Amino acid sequence: MPKPKTLQVAAVQAAPVSFDLKLSLNKLQKLTAEAALAVAIPSPEFDVLRDTAERNKIMLSVGIIEKEGGTLYCTAVLIGKDGKLLTHHRKLIPTAAERLVWGRGAGDGLQVVDTEFGKMGGLIW
Repeated sequence: MPKPKTLQVAAVQAAPVSFDLKLSLNKLQKLTAEAALAVAIPSPEFDVLRDTAERNKIMLSVGIIEKEGGTLYCTAVLIGKDGKLLTHHRKLIPTAAERLVWGRGAGDGLQVVDTEFGKMGGLIW
């Protein structure tokens, strides 16, 4: 039996720019490009971040567009020198324009961790 094909699908629901086809198409291109850059946790793309921290023996604080299920989130992650995910925080309330793209985070990501430098965490404004 042949191996089933994998299909990746994304959808954007966004209002057009009123009475302006060119700006509406530009908006579509921008939102599509943002969705294509999303990172799932875990994923091979996220493993690149983990491997980079571990290989260079550094802590890495990175803002990513995270994809979970059919939702995108503005997310801050802190990765330890050993490549382990230390903190994972999704923006709680996206701004008006951001709501077209990103979902709301939960407060459970508001954490700090003990490190050799003291307590560390991350926020998204």
